[in-house]
Amino acid sequence: MSGPRRIRVPLVSAATMGLLLLVNVSSAVSGTGSLGTVSPQLAVPAADGRYDGSADMSQGRQRPAPDSPSTAVTPSASTVASSGSASLSASAAAASAVKVTAAAGTSAMATAKTTKASAPKSTTLSGGNPANATTPPAYSGYAVDWSDNFTTPLDQTKWARYGYGGQAPGQGGMGLYQQANAFTSNGLLTLRTQYQNGAWSSAGMSSGDFYSAAGGRWEVRAKFPVAKGIGYVFLLFPADGTWPPEIDMAEGRVNGPQVMSTYHWGSANSTDSQYLNNTTMSGWHTYGVIIGTSTITYTFDGKPWVTINNSQVTTKKLWIGFQCAAMDPNGSAKQYETVDGGVPGPLTPAVSDIQIDWVAHYATA
Repeated sequence: MSGPRRIRVPLVSAATMGLLLLVNVSSAVSGTGSLGTVSPQLAVPAADGRYDGSADMSQGRQRPAPDSPSTAVTPSASTVASSGSASLSASAAAASAVKVTAAAGTSAMATAKTTKASAPKSTTLSGGNPANATTPPAYSGYAVDWSDNFTTPLDQTKWARYGYGGQAPGQGGMGLYQQANAFTSNGLLTLRTQYQNGAWSSAGMSSGDFYSAAGGRWEVRAKFPVAKGIGYVFLLFPADGTWPPEIDMAEGRVNGPQVMSTYHWGSANSTDSQYLNNTTMSGWHTYGVIIGTSTITYTFDGKPWVTINNSQVTTKKLWIGFQCAAMDPNGSAKQYETVDGGVPGPLTPAVSDIQIDWVAHYATA
């Protein structure tokens, strides 16, 4: 691959701790939330649209160059494109993470003071998908134009796994990324966070070397381990390497129950974050987003749970990435949920696996 590209590296946020902030916030007048078809309630934005501890798992970084409804209908084979068979070139390193919390009027690469949000509330949903639903379902008005069921070893695909050159997750995450921590087995992608030989390691990967898309609908079917202090993010990042924009489809701690979804836009990193309560994180669910002309709708198990209105919804091609990390009790996120004592214990096993059944992008039919 030619030249360095940008990646998203895990950060920590007050919201992702799953215990603290349950708020719906927007950092610009142009971004306002509205209820999805299955949302019982929506949180009230803060007056200025920002909140304390807003260092979420969001910020562009260099990356290595080189449930669905129970009545789901399987898309035809002709609509599903292969993820590619060329192997990943391990010829470049990634930059270390730098925490960025930007407020209106500040540089996106500078830390800014934020103010406290009000009226903490969240949307609570439950549901699930049958464990054997291993094919992206059909949705009215959309057609699958790319998907991956993870039946091929990653070293035989173009998925870019983080860890070449020993980059760290940063932002309160312990240890280093290791490419071996992302792997496929029995039709599942595993993203492993583990403690071995006195050190933590974790996983990250992206589709940036072979697939990106503008607009449309993204869906990911995943389940999470039971483990205190393990963070994750499923995100969409611009293929042209600029930042913002960014869409974090799902982000938080693997224990939940809160799942944060955030849109980043503008040179000052304006943000709109929405929060969902998923009471069954360890079960199979789909997490998704629909990118419209002036709306962004987040989905859970195939159903919209909230829609935000924004006049600056990106039209750029975005690739999808997955990341995880064990959070340091003595690090930059020590005020939030972390691994007790920084080592495995009763609440955090030595090995914690996020599993992904499939990922798909849908174009408007």
